[in-house]
Amino acid sequence: MTACSPASSEQAARDYQIRTVRRPVVRALGLPLAPGFTLATLREAHRRLSDDAAVRGLSLAESPLLVLRSDPLAVPRADWSWQLALPVTGLGRAPGEAELVRLHGGTYVEAVTDRGFAELPRLYRHVLGRIFPRFKHALTRPCILHRVIAGLEQDDPGAVLVAVLLPAQLSLERGRRA
Repeated sequence: MTACSPASSEQAARDYQIRTVRRPVVRALGLPLAPGFTLATLREAHRRLSDDAAVRGLSLAESPLLVLRSDPLAVPRADWSWQLALPVTGLGRAPGEAELVRLHGGTYVEAVTDRGFAELPRLYRHVLGRIFPRFKHALTRPCILHRVIAGLEQDDPGAVLVAVLLPAQLSLERGRRA
């Protein structure tokens, strides 16, 4: 695991496991989600996407990803745009319920939290406001990926283990010091 957190931020280092990962570009089936989605909504959307992939003759490439298509530091939380994406492979020519979307590849900073979805705004502030500027990164593409690692079968959003993948792009602008 490549640690990205600064030594001066010991509390944050205890809160989040942070590392740098590379992801390939993948095609996915996507369904939009309402801003106040629940874990039951995620389970139902996953079932619908899996059924749609089967009807289209597509193979599943990995587990579903929850996609935030907004900049969490610039857009108010009530206006965030969410989508559930199921990465797939295959030709899949038949039309279906879900739209075909592209999940960009490249370098991502992955942060893991065991405090559920309520912890996400704090995680975004920490990674985007402290970690990214120190490494001269910027959120140039508002497409933040989330994978629920454990706890999706429960109905307690605070008990899920979530891995958040933030696309890291080198920024040529002088960032503010954290």
